[in-house]
Amino acid sequence: SAQTLLKINFANIQESVLLAIALLDNVLKIKTTLFTDTDILKTPELNKKIQNLDSKSTFSAIDSVLNF
Repeated sequence: SAQTLLKINFANIQESVLLAIALLDNVLKIKTTLFTDTDILKTPELNKKIQNLDSKSTFSAIDSVLNF
């Protein structure tokens, strides 16, 4: 039924949001590691890319999914 499909879709959306949050958490851990471990900072290109990762864009993506 349509109600069952809605429940399945909502469960899939919830799972996707949780995965996105876990991904963001990993990104923040990587950023923290980069700021504390100077050996990793010897790759300036990687460092610059990771510093430019923005949690706001991830959260706005999550918001748009939740408020569809």
